[in-house]
Amino acid sequence: MTNDPFLVVGAGRSGTSLLAAMLNHHPKLECGMELNSVNTLSGKTIRWWESDTAHNRVEHFVRSCKKQQKSSPLIWGNKITTEQLAFLDPLCAGKSEELFFRAFANSRVIYVLRDARSCVPSKMTRMGKSLVDAIASWRRSLKTLTYLQQESSPRYLLVKMEDLVSRPTEVLKAVCTFLAIEFDEQMLQGADSSHLPEIYQNQGGVRAEKANLPPWEDWHADVIPELRSLGYY
Repeated sequence: MTNDPFLVVGAGRSGTSLLAAMLNHHPKLECGMELNSVNTLSGKTIRWWESDTAHNRVEHFVRSCKKQQKSSPLIWGNKITTEQLAFLDPLCAGKSEELFFRAFANSRVIYVLRDARSCVPSKMTRMGKSLVDAIASWRRSLKTLTYLQQESSPRYLLVKMEDLVSRPTEVLKAVCTFLAIEFDEQMLQGADSSHLPEIYQNQGGVRAEKANLPPWEDWHADVIPELRSLGYY
């Protein structure tokens, strides 16, 4: 494994925070919870003449990650959402993934995927999105996944949230192998982590019922083609 920061990536409400919390329980790992991602990728904390290109925003984010990595005695990474990557789209003709992941060319990338039938309602409930916007946001996340899949690189690993909560030991062992470290059972404490915002914490570790799908709704038919291609249907 390289010394560059690893990345946990996925749509908001897809399980990225849960996986990051699990990684933070490992004694050799530290995973940032979207550290500086919104501020730099949106250009909010960058001087206006430095935030007018996607390249500059990505460079600021890379520097932020590497600065944090150098200050940590552990293997350090950061988790971001595909919604944050979308901040770059208007500035680079939709080539955010190409620009972003080339800047992290030596980093391992763990992509967390969640079934739209549970991810979309969660976006609506927790993030206040409309149904239309929640579906669009989930579909935007597939653009990132497609880019990583087409790259066909050994530095990319796909984790399905449903597998993470129903078979956590098996999935976490695969993640540890990917990061070139030994599995540690402390990771199974899951969402019982002080690294997570309180609203995301729960007592009792990983909850397998989070893999359960809600009852059928009419809009599900609209995402069946994507779900079928992803192996969900």
